[in-house]
Amino acid sequence: MDLAVEINGLRKSFGIDGNKIEVIKNLNFSLEKGAFEIIMGQSGSGKSTLLHLMAGLLNPDDGEIIVGGKEISKLNDEKRTIFRRKHIGLIFQDFNLIPTLTAEENVMLPLLLDRKHDSSKALELLDLLGLSNRRAHLPSQLSGGERQRIAIARALVTNPQIVLADEPTGNLDSPAAHDLCTLLKKLNKETECSILMVSHDPVVSAAAEKVHVLKDGGIVGSFTTEGNPHTVSERYLAAIEG
Repeated sequence: MDLAVEINGLRKSFGIDGNKIEVIKNLNFSLEKGAFEIIMGQSGSGKSTLLHLMAGLLNPDDGEIIVGGKEISKLNDEKRTIFRRKHIGLIFQDFNLIPTLTAEENVMLPLLLDRKHDSSKALELLDLLGLSNRRAHLPSQLSGGERQRIAIARALVTNPQIVLADEPTGNLDSPAAHDLCTLLKKLNKETECSILMVSHDPVVSAAAEKVHVLKDGGIVGSFTTEGNPHTVSERYLAAIEG
């Protein structure tokens, strides 16, 4: 099995000494290359922490995190940052666009950090996402759905091995959230990029192939969605309660 992500014995705590709270507890997880899967869990279950550990934004207390065959948990901060920039695309709930940069410049940002100035890939993605006519607009001149598509283009501009999306539909209305899920499915098929997304919404989660349920810092169940939100809700509750 060819894996995009492999996690073994992962642990992460926050706090000091006797006040430490273990958020991720001896967690094991894997994601196949080319997959589009979801992590669901209640508030405080550790979803965002797990995604940030996979992205190398946080250091684990113990365990190994292997992304694209590279054990990023063993890299120092500088090497981990370089690896993330080249191989991992990040999509956040709050878009995190630079307000003074145009849409095109925001998409180009990861390339510019590596001193690459060829805009052809950025323009290709803007066209693919239906934003060619918005390339010169600032984020304040774009709708929420358009800003999230700009964030997706930025995540994909380096041709990453994996895209990690943390509640990307959280600030979108239902139609925009549906459009985003349809878009991610299309991009997953066309680019063969592995996508792992955090969500609490069964409708959003039904867009993916598989759901992993996180509870109390560990995976307590995994199931196929069958593209049905009701199936997702039923199987999610069964995993949480079981």
